[in-house]
Amino acid sequence: MLTMHQLRAMLNLSKTTIYELIKTSGFPAPHKFGKASRWAETEVEGWIKARRNAA
Repeated sequence: MLTMHQLRAMLNLSKTTIYELIKTSGFPAPHKFGKASRWAETEVEGWIKARRNAA
């Protein structure tokens, strides 16, 4: 499970951009653990792969 910090480093995107992608581009929504948000690495990698294949 990736933290926002790890996700931002992986994608080189801002927090605002990531949340905008969730709303508009089918980016995986975070899994909530109490107040903490985490993203499944496999879901993020699948989204990246789908974007590459669409381009």
